[in-house]
Amino acid sequence: MNSFIIDIRRAVGSIGFAAVVIVEFLICVYSGYGTETFYMSVPVAAAIPYSTSWIIDYQSGFIKQYIGRTTKMAYIMGKFLACGVSGGSSILVGAWLSSFFIKESKQVEYQYLPIFAAGFVFAVLAQLIATVSMSRYIAYGGGFVICYALVIVYERYAKNLYMLCPYEWSDPKKDWMFGETGLVIFLMGISLILLECFSLVVGRKLNDI
Repeated sequence: MNSFIIDIRRAVGSIGFAAVVIVEFLICVYSGYGTETFYMSVPVAAAIPYSTSWIIDYQSGFIKQYIGRTTKMAYIMGKFLACGVSGGSSILVGAWLSSFFIKESKQVEYQYLPIFAAGFVFAVLAQLIATVSMSRYIAYGGGFVICYALVIVYERYAKNLYMLCPYEWSDPKKDWMFGETGLVIFLMGISLILLECFSLVVGRKLNDI
């Protein structure tokens, strides 16, 4: 837990976190929640606060000092949770703040839990991409590319498989089994798969240190 606290402080206290809050606030005010601009901003915005922290730790040599003070699993879980929580909450906070500035005629029903869950998934996806590629730019853009590809597959080839559409993740409009709870369970399942992949990749890299 100490590892998580250290990482979440680094993530939430970062310039990237504040930048995402501001950008998502502006997007929701001027473009709107539930617009394509908002949908496509989520995978990029979620990656910014903390998805590349592993690269920073590894390249700076900080990892050698840090890993000696905790277990490998604690380090991995701390990184994973801090990345997901900061990615999801930065988008959530931006959207929430915008709700106080939107005129009544433009008000929409924000679905905060799906917003957070979708941000969490895209944040940890970017983290996995960063760990494999060791490139910040690929990490920031990788989630967007995957999101766009899934949208194309859904719209052109698999209209019935609405769970493949990332737009549905942050702003569900279809009839999900168990409603919003079903969507969150689905996204939690994706997160667990990504956690397993992240653990395998980072575990191997830590063994080489």
